[in-house]
Amino acid sequence: SPPPGSRAERTVRVVSTDRHLQNELGRDAFVHLQQTNIGHIDGHFVDENHVPVCACFPTTISFDHDPSTGQPILSVSTRRDETSFTTYDGHHRRGIEPWRVDEWGEMPDAVEQIYQAIDRAEGLRGRIQSQYITVDLPHVAKPDVRDLAAHRADEWLLRAHYGQATDQFYLLVVTSKLLDRSVENYRDLQVDHYWEEQRKAREESGEDAQEDIPTPIFSFPALSARITNSVQEEVKEDFLDNTAVGAHDRLRDRGGVASHHCYRSQDVNFGHEKLSADNSAAHVYHEFERGKYGSAGKGRTRLRHIREDHAEWRMNPPRAYSVVNMANLTEDAQRDVVGFLLTEFKRFQCPRVPETLRETLVQDMQGLSVGSSVILHSLSEEQYDPQKIGTGGIALSGSLTATVRNTLESGAQRTAERLGVAQVGNRHECLESGALGCAAAHLVVLQDIAGDLLSDFEEEGILRPGQKYTARPIRTAWNVGRMESTPKYFVNAKIAVASAISPIEGPGFYENAFGDQVPKDSPENIEECYACKLFTEDQRRGAVTKTEVEVFLPLERDGGFVEVVDVCEEAYKLEREEYLKLLRRNGVAIPGDDETDEDRRYPSALFALMARDTSANFGLRANSPGAPKWRIYEKGSRKYDYWRLYGFITMALQSNDMKLRLIVLVAPWCRWMMCKKGTRMGMGQMELAFRSACASTFPGLLLEVLCTERTTVNRSLDRPVSEIPVVLYSVFSLHMSQFMHLIVRNINVLVKSCLTDKNLLCKECTNLLRTKHVRVISRAPRTALLRSDRQVANLPDGDDSDEEAEEDDDDEDDSVCSDDGGLEWDDEPGTTSSAEAEKKKRRREKADRKFIHRVVCHLMRAGPGDDKAFEDVALPAAYHYITHNRSGVRMSSDAINKRFKYLRGANIIRGSVLSALSEKREADLPNKGNRTGNYHSPTAETQKTSDDGLRHYAKTGGDFRLQVAGVAAPGACIKADGTPWDPHSIRDGAKATLTYSTKRSPLITGITYWDSKTFVPGITWGTVKQKTVTGDHWLRGYRLVTQTHNKSKGIQGSVKLNSKGTKAEVANDLYFVICKLVKRPEKEDEGKKGGKK
Repeated sequence: SPPPGSRAERTVRVVSTDRHLQNELGRDAFVHLQQTNIGHIDGHFVDENHVPVCACFPTTISFDHDPSTGQPILSVSTRRDETSFTTYDGHHRRGIEPWRVDEWGEMPDAVEQIYQAIDRAEGLRGRIQSQYITVDLPHVAKPDVRDLAAHRADEWLLRAHYGQATDQFYLLVVTSKLLDRSVENYRDLQVDHYWEEQRKAREESGEDAQEDIPTPIFSFPALSARITNSVQEEVKEDFLDNTAVGAHDRLRDRGGVASHHCYRSQDVNFGHEKLSADNSAAHVYHEFERGKYGSAGKGRTRLRHIREDHAEWRMNPPRAYSVVNMANLTEDAQRDVVGFLLTEFKRFQCPRVPETLRETLVQDMQGLSVGSSVILHSLSEEQYDPQKIGTGGIALSGSLTATVRNTLESGAQRTAERLGVAQVGNRHECLESGALGCAAAHLVVLQDIAGDLLSDFEEEGILRPGQKYTARPIRTAWNVGRMESTPKYFVNAKIAVASAISPIEGPGFYENAFGDQVPKDSPENIEECYACKLFTEDQRRGAVTKTEVEVFLPLERDGGFVEVVDVCEEAYKLEREEYLKLLRRNGVAIPGDDETDEDRRYPSALFALMARDTSANFGLRANSPGAPKWRIYEKGSRKYDYWRLYGFITMALQSNDMKLRLIVLVAPWCRWMMCKKGTRMGMGQMELAFRSACASTFPGLLLEVLCTERTTVNRSLDRPVSEIPVVLYSVFSLHMSQFMHLIVRNINVLVKSCLTDKNLLCKECTNLLRTKHVRVISRAPRTALLRSDRQVANLPDGDDSDEEAEEDDDDEDDSVCSDDGGLEWDDEPGTTSSAEAEKKKRRREKADRKFIHRVVCHLMRAGPGDDKAFEDVALPAAYHYITHNRSGVRMSSDAINKRFKYLRGANIIRGSVLSALSEKREADLPNKGNRTGNYHSPTAETQKTSDDGLRHYAKTGGDFRLQVAGVAAPGACIKADGTPWDPHSIRDGAKATLTYSTKRSPLITGITYWDSKTFVPGITWGTVKQKTVTGDHWLRGYRLVTQTHNKSKGIQGSVKLNSKGTKAEVANDLYFVICKLVKRPEKEDEGKKGGKK
């Protein structure tokens, strides 16, 4: 019932059948709409204290009512798969049809009230929908105008229609308040949690917080966690159990995952250097000393950092083996896993890149951290759309690789968790972090500082309430150079930030101190684009003069506006010592002159301003003691110097005319997105980036009040995130770089897209895009691609752990592809230089490493103690990999022997596992029929069946079908990649599709059909091909004519062969080949037998 003494107009009952919300709402909750002065909505009031606050965000809203009492019932649910409903009668079209005065006469007052009530409900519904785009709201039920006209004299019926419209409005009022309060509560929880984690981190480090605003601690423990609700936990568990483990298992089944949680792990030397992640490839790895899984864009760099950490902690050196070598996965395996993940990612992605702070919070509280869901959205929405920010992100070189690697790492961690294996450190950090809480907490502080500053100015009479000032250009420092390869519409970081916070729309929103000058005209490389040290002394003095003439003099002389000025250290540092000497001589207190860190020491521009003589601009003689002086503004206990904390200083020049003369000196905004070569992209850089983001957020808050119609600091959750750099910093820069391990230069393209409200993921804006093979995570080296982009020097990254600099994967695994074994090169003495010999040695070592890692991965496909899986799956897969090349063709006996010799001498596989491999090899040797393409030992019956089939088609000349490659044992067929193939499961007439691309043709498709009556079992196409060209088999007298992409005129190709026609490069999706046997001409046959070419 309503509170005593209140005038409740209506009571709304709130219910839920959703287990997440039932825990919060209980059986039900009641909201009383009453006449108070709290929560005003369109003439109606609701006491917010009676509106439920939900920790889990309701995504589905439905309208119901009690049939006996008519009480409106609000049904809420967190389930996205549910559809909203309403039990109110009426149509759901927008609005009611117009009243026909000529037919029905003047509209009665009662009907007009119904129209007004419905318009009011529709308006509120539209506002809620615009604020909460993911919420499924029911439509407002409306009466038919003809029914109203027919009963316009029926007061009872009209009153019922009015009551229904009003009740729906009340339901929307409660909906609005419930959603608002839930989101605001979530923000407050994250803010409180952030400060608590900061307190713990400070306590642990022994620091004593002396400042009013504690300097944030940027460390993994202090920023890795957030407060979560039960829906977020459910989504996270879903991702781990189905997506991460699903991808891990798919790759394991294709021989791409090594794990010490396997069959007879004691027989594998996981500490061997050949299995180490200590190389230039990207890896998911396991480190034994701490029992920790991790991932790295470059294993060698990550291991170096771990060694440094272990030395600092006085631990043993790390021992890390590669769980997944991202540069050693077959393309088929990559496409399979990537295809699976892209489908899965759609379940966890946000519907779009959030546009407001409210939308950001809502997305964050519904599942994974918002930064993670943004990346999944960018990857899943593969088609670039210029109108939708983030779409087409799969083409950003390295982003897919890093995300797949993160997911596989979580899959490995989750698998270990299921086995009860103890692990240290945070796990699954790619899914969530406390980054958004950091932004929300400091945004409130920045808003308070801006509010206090404006209040102090008003109190002193410098600022009059409601007075507006002309917006001035943002004063940036200098332009970077542009190479010929620079994309036409490439956007510099600081220009993107300036465009977002400046009240000036269109050209003229910024001006450089150095004008149009760049460090070097026509730069030849990235370093020269940013080589500000090349500016001459005259250029630097010119920049100082330009700033004085365009900024300081007009502001001092005329007053009445505010300037935002980059400190431009490159220009002002020339005279830094002179400024300091003058200030000391005049007895002026100098702030923070003892700082040695270049990023944090007080800027030279500050001292230049403090030392300025403003006498002439106020009609006084030079160096007049009565001339106003530029000082850091302070009032009472508040001093607006936040240089070291937030990267800005508020300078005021106060004079008797009481005009506003305000300069906000800001740290360079490009520091936010900096990834200069040699800069480690760790938490240290993130702290400086945070400072830069705050230095742009604060002046934006200030300018919005001084130069627009706003009268107070904008604290609305509906403020666009493009105008709140610190929020973009947290969602993108901090979370994505430190917790998702994405390349910073890629992150910056997304940040700039948000700042400029344009999707910059196109070749006209960036050189970081792949043009093909976007679903392949490791195909060709990307070094040249990355270096061609002018963002590289400004953006990442000396920390190679974020530098997706994988090995050159065009240089394939020779040990796998070579028919000669590829593990031993017999170079002729004196034929190569020492440099060439060293290069060959490195290639040989890489081939060895890749080969042995893949063998171990195949052996890992059986779990601990699972003898059957080892015998039936792992051992045959490993043996097949050893004895066949990647095209599925069995290699020569000499090549196989070389591989086994290497395996036995490598001391990596030992004990009974090595014995099992050796026994399988020994059993294989005596059977001559086994040298033709399959490692299984065909029975005499199988050989006769296949031979009879081939003789039949040799005689008739008809088409027949064969398995492409692999093992053709009847009832146990295996493809070349080790996966099973069952010809009996294919229905007759089933369509087979062959798809591939070439340099000339982006997409070629061949269509064929299965016919079991023409299938020859027990033998593969590769084996038949070999018999037709070598040995003394009867097939030597025939040519095997294969229906390929070349022979079929592009419409009926069953397989794509290599240029020599000796190997199947691409098979159709049903894995069969159509071919025929054609008798060789007698002369050709004799020539081949005689060895003639």
